[in-house]
Amino acid sequence: MALTGCSQPQPPVPPPPPPPTSSEQGTDCPSPGVRITAGPSDAATGERAMPLDLINCGTGPFEVAGYPSLRVLDEDGQVLPITITNGASPMEDPGPQPIVIEPGEMARAVTYWRNTVGDGGPVALTGTALEVRARPGDEPQPVTSDGPIDLGSTGTLDVTAWEPYSG
Repeated sequence: MALTGCSQPQPPVPPPPPPPTSSEQGTDCPSPGVRITAGPSDAATGERAMPLDLINCGTGPFEVAGYPSLRVLDEDGQVLPITITNGASPMEDPGPQPIVIEPGEMARAVTYWRNTVGDGGPVALTGTALEVRARPGDEPQPVTSDGPIDLGSTGTLDVTAWEPYSG
């Protein structure tokens, strides 16, 4: 004999946990509530590109309006004497515009460089990491690349502006 119509009410679904407070963010979420990481670099015929992902790991909205501030570091953590150019790469640059990144959301900027070395020219430069500020006045965050930042003798690194990114 089969029982039918004997269902019990389902318990209510518990609400999601509240977002972490600033004291609960810990080391995974540096001040001011965002974490910057490097995506995989892409290399082809001397041209390189590496995305920078800004993740809002904080508890409130985070606004950026332009380009990240970058410095390239060598293997000893020393700043390399290079030129950073905003928006000059062949990558599509959205240009500086205010964007608000809500908790859990992301923005992305892309770095671009050429590994070109000429005879008798400047010495070839290679970095191993970046120091990145999401916006002026923020604390810099160390960002490690998955490969060398092999600028060759160009001494130039280009970067696009931040733009919303869904990952």
